[in-house]
Amino acid sequence: MEYQFIREWRTALELTERGRYRGRTGPAVRMVLRALGEAAMKSGSRYIAFGTRSLDVASGMDHTTVAAHLRMLRDEPEPLVYLIENDRGLLGDLYELRISDSVAARASRLDWRAGKIHALRPVFRDLGLPAAFVYEALERAKSRPSSFELSTETGMVSVAMRKSPVVAR
Repeated sequence: MEYQFIREWRTALELTERGRYRGRTGPAVRMVLRALGEAAMKSGSRYIAFGTRSLDVASGMDHTTVAAHLRMLRDEPEPLVYLIENDRGLLGDLYELRISDSVAARASRLDWRAGKIHALRPVFRDLGLPAAFVYEALERAKSRPSSFELSTETGMVSVAMRKSPVVAR
């Protein structure tokens, strides 16, 4: 039952992340959420007691950056993570994965992605988050996507691309 919830949460994340987490910090926040999903799968529970230092290894970021993003995530209007208990010493803060009502119905109707839930694979610590998101999109693509489809799927559309008008030739 818990693994089913975790997979539905991951689907809900995919449905909301590109629209909700944009800008300069968007990719980092999205990777912290993936690290939480990976931690949930490892523990077999929607309740996560991994500390920021464990999540920094999974996300490829400094633990202070992870902590800042966690604070932002738990203060959202419809949070994907909820802080249950903090300042637990060596145990780390206790978080719960949540699916908002506005996304729950859509997430439960979609197929789950097969395989392991990954955060940042080690090779992308050097290559960077954009490369990690592109790899993830390629990995789950059913056919060979174009570069335009990849930029849309990953949410890695540059600001210049969004603001520049299409020139007809």
